[in-house]
Amino acid sequence: MGTNRWRDAGGALIYHGIQIQKGIAVEDHIRRAKLRIIELEMLTGITAKEQKSNMTMKEAFWLVYEKLPLGVFSGTQFAKQCIFLTGRLDAHKDSVLRPLREFRELGSINCPNIGAPMHSIYEKLSLEV
Repeated sequence: MGTNRWRDAGGALIYHGIQIQKGIAVEDHIRRAKLRIIELEMLTGITAKEQKSNMTMKEAFWLVYEKLPLGVFSGTQFAKQCIFLTGRLDAHKDSVLRPLREFRELGSINCPNIGAPMHSIYEKLSLEV
């Protein structure tokens, strides 16, 4: 009797979502859910070109940035979340931080780098500040 990889991965994803809703080992279930999403994506055979057409890095940037609360955040962690959203796991951190610098120069966001740029620590401030 063969296993259905779609059903198994989808079912596991639902299970992890339910555990997250219940607040049970949330960080662990988020990691496991990400792995299941990657597994499902690999089953579809989506190419890098198709991934780029699904969501640009700037679109992912805005989705993640709008969810960020005001305050200090890690640029590295921010970049990982954006890269995950695009599905392009081979993208570089600078692919996300470049739009951050661009939007900051345009005045679209108020997000200064705190300390040395190599530490990649930023602070999200309201635009009125």
